[in-house]
Amino acid sequence: MNIEAVLFDADGVVQNHIRPVRLLLKELVADDSEADSFVDAVFKAEIPCLTGAEEFEPQLAEVLTRFNSKVSVDRALDVWTMIEPDQEVLAIVSVLRSMGLLAVLATNQHAYRAQYMKEELGYERVFDALFYSCDLGLAKPDPEYFSAIAKQLNLDGNNLLFLDDHPKNVEGAEKAGLNAMLYQLESGSEELHRILRQHGIYVNRDDERLA
Repeated sequence: MNIEAVLFDADGVVQNHIRPVRLLLKELVADDSEADSFVDAVFKAEIPCLTGAEEFEPQLAEVLTRFNSKVSVDRALDVWTMIEPDQEVLAIVSVLRSMGLLAVLATNQHAYRAQYMKEELGYERVFDALFYSCDLGLAKPDPEYFSAIAKQLNLDGNNLLFLDDHPKNVEGAEKAGLNAMLYQLESGSEELHRILRQHGIYVNRDDERLA
């Protein structure tokens, strides 16, 4: 096994919301009894936007209107930009690149949030390549999503290591022939080091000693 590229999911792996996203969304409706239904409706409306089939702003506006929310679409969109990148993970990404490995972002996002992550978070400078589902027209856990990435990178699946915090996405990557591991940001950077060591990637001297 010769890993040439490490693929990172975004939410839960590289970054987190400043507060749980469900709580942030619930604040957009005045009637607490409708909060859970509203959140479910927002997530449902987001699904076709993840592959670029629909634009998210009008889908979100429709849900806000349906639930009689007085919040503007622009205010509601702020929920998707309340993100904090994890600096320890980004430091590891930088080291991987310095070692000659490709560090790649592979994430399900609608176009509005993808644009924010590119421009405001500067991920175009942080990673060697960005694969947003809305650009590919495919979304995790569809194995074709991962196959499309492998094709664009011109690498065999066995040369790719994919990290995600959702088991179904890990399974989808494995079906496409990738090496895939479950990693959750809350597990800490030491767990990330352990996973990399398991695949022959030693980010620092301590990793080599623990191998």
